[in-house]
Amino acid sequence: MKEIEEIFGQKGLIASKLPGYETRPGQIKMASAVWHTVETERTLIVEAGTGTGKSLAYLVPFIFWAVRNKKRVVISTFTKALQQQLIDSDLPFLAKILPKDLSFRWALCLGGQNYLCLRRLEQTRQLGMFESQEEITHILDWHKETETGMRGELDFEVSPGLWSQICRESDLCLSGKCAYWKDCFYQRARFAQYRAQVLVVNHHLYFAHLASGEQVLPEFNGLVFDEAHTLEDVATDFLGHEVSNSGVKYVLDNIYNPRTGKGLLGRLKNITSEEFSRLQQLKADVQTAADTFFSNLADQFGRESRSLRLRKSSPVPNILYEPLAALGTGLREMMKKADTQEEEIEIGATCQRCKAVNDSLKHILEQDLVDHVYWLEIQPRLRYFRTTLKASPINVGEELKERVFSVIKPAVLTSATLTTSGRFDYIRERLGLDSLQEERGMRDEEKGGINSCEELVVSSPFDYEKQAILYLPQGIPDPKEGSAYLDSLAECLKTLLPLTSDNRIQNSECRIQNAEDRSQGSGVRSQESEVRNEEEIRNPQSAIRNQNDLPSAIRNKEEIRNPQSKICNRKGGTFVLFTSFAALNQVYERLKDTLSDMDVFRQGELPTQRIIEKFKEGKHSILFGTNTFWQGVDVPGEDLVSVVITKLPFAVPDEPVTQARTEYLTAKGKNPFWDYQIPQAVILLRQGFGRLIRTQKDRGIVTICDPRIRTKSYGRIFLDSLPRCRVTSKLEEVRGFLGEANAGK
Repeated sequence: MKEIEEIFGQKGLIASKLPGYETRPGQIKMASAVWHTVETERTLIVEAGTGTGKSLAYLVPFIFWAVRNKKRVVISTFTKALQQQLIDSDLPFLAKILPKDLSFRWALCLGGQNYLCLRRLEQTRQLGMFESQEEITHILDWHKETETGMRGELDFEVSPGLWSQICRESDLCLSGKCAYWKDCFYQRARFAQYRAQVLVVNHHLYFAHLASGEQVLPEFNGLVFDEAHTLEDVATDFLGHEVSNSGVKYVLDNIYNPRTGKGLLGRLKNITSEEFSRLQQLKADVQTAADTFFSNLADQFGRESRSLRLRKSSPVPNILYEPLAALGTGLREMMKKADTQEEEIEIGATCQRCKAVNDSLKHILEQDLVDHVYWLEIQPRLRYFRTTLKASPINVGEELKERVFSVIKPAVLTSATLTTSGRFDYIRERLGLDSLQEERGMRDEEKGGINSCEELVVSSPFDYEKQAILYLPQGIPDPKEGSAYLDSLAECLKTLLPLTSDNRIQNSECRIQNAEDRSQGSGVRSQESEVRNEEEIRNPQSAIRNQNDLPSAIRNKEEIRNPQSKICNRKGGTFVLFTSFAALNQVYERLKDTLSDMDVFRQGELPTQRIIEKFKEGKHSILFGTNTFWQGVDVPGEDLVSVVITKLPFAVPDEPVTQARTEYLTAKGKNPFWDYQIPQAVILLRQGFGRLIRTQKDRGIVTICDPRIRTKSYGRIFLDSLPRCRVTSKLEEVRGFLGEANAGK
């Protein structure tokens, strides 16, 4: 296509703006397929390997389509990192280089709770609900300076309890009748969204939009799901129901908190002392019933941390229903005495929250939702056990087909990991695209057209055979052997973890970290960085002028004059990825005395983003992590040179949702192990493997410590789904590979 060549070609717009730009055949191939999809208003599934530049490949065709046809497209991601890449890098870059007749606007869409509400802030200030003078000062100073009012902009920590009092809540919003309407941060953001042709959201907000009856986002015509391998899990969470003891307490504390003396009842102006006492008693009755209800659950099912499927309805009597209904009725009676519209809306919202708890609890206990799984989840917290009742759809594919893919066209789903052994069968079935394929195929065949649900695999441009080695250590027992497996795993790690600590690379290799390394995923290089790097290559002395802006490896003047004069140490970081916290903690305890000379981080000790920051700062960092770090975490370069996968990531078979889905598939005549559990594990394994190689210059090791990948018949499926690279069971060969990498071979 002419437009694709004009933008992505060797002499195209991108190349003209970025010196040193190299065309990527995979990116052009994907962009052409997306272009065809938007023109024919169909559905496309694309697996685009890391480094393809997939974000530009779908953005360009959709921008052309949206501008020319006066349409709007939603780009939905799973991680904040990709969201920020789109907003801060890719979209501004395209706005700069595309022709003026393709001028477009974009907007980041966040849930309302991410925004400061000026009315609620003032209400909180007047009622003295801040927890400390320091919080008052920080919040009030920030709200005068911020242009967006977004929580993510804060450079200080605000307690969750306080933020819940001052953020925007959709059911408490006064809309145009609010005194702060003209200055409302959320409404400004909404106005920008309605003017934009490209909306960037995350999967959670998208499914919140779906669950709300499509009330969250402006109307849109096209859709891209990036990081689409996570869709089923997010949809399952948002399209279900849950009731927890902490959730009930949150609703009740907002009505009246006897400890602080604050809440809705304390703000009602026309309430009499008798009415206050009566409502306070109704609220106390609900709290007593809730305490007894959740205690009954614990008595029947235990108090240890667990997830337990509920196969029969009414596991305990629903003693919460009547007290909650009575409280809602009592609050509704106060509506006629509301002094302001603000009070009326707040009373109405509180009544609706009570009703929502009752409705969800009724659905879960009576198990009256078709094709849903019901379970109890108990999680230890600092001072209590969080007990949650849940109901989730067993098969979200049918709902996705009916409410998303049959309605919104064009639609593109993409990720670096969507196939198993090169086939899309698993993801098609899980997301409802199989039946969509059949229905659309019949209609298209009648029209003499081609099938409208297409698929494409674009390989990564990385040379994995040179950049990575897969190490499969021998002698580790099957994970089902419990302690023996964990003991052997710990011994293997004792040998493996120090392996990268003394790696050294020539300074000429680590001198210049060009912009391609930092933006490989989008295909955009920073023009300023490219020009600067070219100048540094021609004249190394020029780098001294901007030492503070350069990688530390080139700040030493002697190194810049003579790149061979010094050797710099590789940092040699390692991710050790587990499938459960229990295994993680047990192995950590076995190893902790041998890790004293390393910077060791364990998931749960710090927020995820802070762990990543400290991991990069360390000289020889080791991170012990579970599911959070298998995907969506980007640590390019020497900060991460080794990934250890301790166990093939099969879902726990008796986990309620997994168990229900295996039963569902069995009833459909399918083999759940081969049709569901293996493909699911393969995709997650590929994600874990993908943490290692993020740029053209990355080198490193992936170790899989699960012997089943070699001994079981299904092991070949896992191996065939990984990038083609060197495979060995010999530690000496791993050492040799590291030596080659260090020598720049």
